Amino acid sequence: MSPRWRCGTMHLFIILSTISVVCSASTSPEEENDRLALMTLRDGLMGSGAPAPGGALSSWNNSVHFCQWQGVVCGGDGLKRVIALELSGQMLSGTVSPSIVNLTFLEGVFLSNNSLHGDMPKEIGNLGRLQFLFLRQNSLQGRIPAELSNCTNLLRLSLSHNNLTGEIPSQFGSLLQLIQLDVINNNLAGEVPTFLRNFSSLNQLFLGHNQFHGEIRDSIQGLSKLVTLSVESNSFSGAVFPLHNLSSLQIIEMSDNSFTGALAPDMDAAFPKASFLSFARNHFTGALPPSLSNLSGLSVIQAQGNGLAGGVPDNLGKLSNLVMLQLGNNLLGSEKSYDLSFIHSLTNCTKLKRLILGNNRFSGQLPDSIGNFTSDLQALVMGSNSITGSIPEGIGELSGLYVIHFASNSLSGTIPNSIGKLTQISEMHLQENNLRGGIPSSIGNLTNLLQLSLSMNSLDGNIPKTLANCKSMEIIDVSRNLLHGNLPEDVFTQHLMYCNISHNSYNGMFPSVFGKLRALNTLDASYNNFSGEIPAQFGDSSSLEFLNMAGNSFNGSIPGSVGRLRSLKWLDLSDNNLSGAIPKELADIAGLENLNLSFNHLKGEVLLLKNVAGVSVAGNIELCGGSPELQLHPCVHQKKGKTLSRKAVIAITLSVILVSISLLMVALLFIFHNNHRKNKKDQVEDWAKGYQRVTYAQLFKATEGFAEANLIGRGGFGDVYRGILDQDEGKPLAVKVLNLLKHGASKSFTAECKILRRTRHRNLLSIITSCSSLDYKGNDFKALVERKS
Repeated sequence: MSPRWRCGTMHLFIILSTISVVCSASTSPEEENDRLALMTLRDGLMGSGAPAPGGALSSWNNSVHFCQWQGVVCGGDGLKRVIALELSGQMLSGTVSPSIVNLTFLEGVFLSNNSLHGDMPKEIGNLGRLQFLFLRQNSLQGRIPAELSNCTNLLRLSLSHNNLTGEIPSQFGSLLQLIQLDVINNNLAGEVPTFLRNFSSLNQLFLGHNQFHGEIRDSIQGLSKLVTLSVESNSFSGAVFPLHNLSSLQIIEMSDNSFTGALAPDMDAAFPKASFLSFARNHFTGALPPSLSNLSGLSVIQAQGNGLAGGVPDNLGKLSNLVMLQLGNNLLGSEKSYDLSFIHSLTNCTKLKRLILGNNRFSGQLPDSIGNFTSDLQALVMGSNSITGSIPEGIGELSGLYVIHFASNSLSGTIPNSIGKLTQISEMHLQENNLRGGIPSSIGNLTNLLQLSLSMNSLDGNIPKTLANCKSMEIIDVSRNLLHGNLPEDVFTQHLMYCNISHNSYNGMFPSVFGKLRALNTLDASYNNFSGEIPAQFGDSSSLEFLNMAGNSFNGSIPGSVGRLRSLKWLDLSDNNLSGAIPKELADIAGLENLNLSFNHLKGEVLLLKNVAGVSVAGNIELCGGSPELQLHPCVHQKKGKTLSRKAVIAITLSVILVSISLLMVALLFIFHNNHRKNKKDQVEDWAKGYQRVTYAQLFKATEGFAEANLIGRGGFGDVYRGILDQDEGKPLAVKVLNLLKHGASKSFTAECKILRRTRHRNLLSIITSCSSLDYKGNDFKALVERKS
């Protein structure tokens, strides 16, 4: 943005303030009127406090003539009348008193960068000599007084960065001398009045960051002297191009509106002096005009977040002053191999600092010429396209890069060793590609690296130990790769806030060093092959909010030290081999929102965690109690009683003998019955040969605990649930659960195993497996699993 007011204005009043004013023994009535007005004004500007010692208003007393007061400028030629108030940046916190109207010779009011509040006094409109009114960066509220329209000599009006509401007064059409109108960053609304186009001297128009709406083209058409047009962050709509008779425009800021239509094809003719063009985040369509290359003074092009399509002009390399080219989030490119041919031309833009091309339709390979950009290039963003091939070795020549973003493409090959030459880089995003090989040890040269994202590739090996040199690292994500081995302990530094190593093949003990990382907020080590006990040192990670260790082979008990994680919101330890009781210290974590301990070997009573919204303990058959929603059996507590008598002991002994004889008879009957059932079971098992069997735990998880939401039907012998098995590539399945309490259900299970093997149905392709097991309450469980069509 260009300066909001000209230094020459201030120089005028600085010169005037140096004129010597001789205090006479008596003052004229006009001077006394000014003095009294100033004193009242002082009381308002101070608010409820006294003048700060050494502050601007501390000199406002009767010890000297008011023309010698700080911030007061009086006229020359023997006059002692106040013509300007220069009190910007003086930490004033009061209000502007209506008494300002009594300073009838005022030409300039400069009260910017304070903390003034309240409404603008409408009496300002009676200052007929006023030329400059600067009240920006305060906390003024209310409407802009329509009475300001009486100040027909007003040249510059700056009211930006306040809390003003309402509309631009319709009476402002009389301010035909205006050079600058600045109301940026308020809460103004309505449509921009068309009388603005009559302000033939207007040089700067700042309307941004308000709530204006409607079309704007008719309001600015023909402002031939306009240099700066700032209308960003409003709700303007409609077509804005073509614009005529705006040949002086240098800065055009239209971002964050709802403008439509195509960009002007004749940019060079319409805005020959343009240096800054921002059309970001609108609804512009069509192509990027090749005529942009003829704007020799152009330094910034921001057109991201539109619907622009087609190719990027090959001749943009003619823009020798180009510093920023932002074209992300459009429809640029044709998914052809030549989409990135314009890169070669852009390397001639030796001042280019930011090249943003992400989230488009670019295809083809990264050209080797990408290494020909100068060291001035700081950001190279090409993520979320369809770029193929490998990362050129020449990337290492871009020594000034701070950000490199190639994520979500189809890049292949290895990460080049030359990447270690990017010693200034702070963010590296290479995730979601097809990169393979190891993480190069040269990455340890990137001592300014804050964020490293390599997830969802096919990288193997281990994290290089040289990463320990990146002592400022805050975020590391290497999840969903093929990394393996023991996780190195000494590569994670004290600034680390986010660490995701999930879905790899790491094994061995989990490093206890993570307990020393005081800044760590998120740790996801799920779905690896870690074993051993969960380190008790985790309790020292005072900033930890998210901890996911699911899907490993951790054993032993849950350390009670987790209760010291007072910031913890999410804890997932499911799918491990943990045993013992749930530590009571978990109840000390007041902010815990989700707790998943399912599918372990935990036992004992489940705590009533009142603050936890989501608790899952499924798959731990020795747990009891807890809230009714968990559907666990109640805990049986042994009560203390009196010592049994001798007669009672004899009676109990006899009872035990009788029970033992009964159990022996039941066992003999069971053996006979079991032999009878074996033939039926063998029929099922013969059918099931060649089919992958599933466990009750897998079906419980696939159907989200046989939730009602997944129930799709009820039959004579059971219920049918929809579900998704992890090992079946995420395809939808139907799980028929037999109700074995109904007579004939077991026989139905055997029969269906035979029939469904050969039968097709419009909703079933085939039966793929079965389950005959015990549920978590120890009851007999049988189910058929069928793939849905």
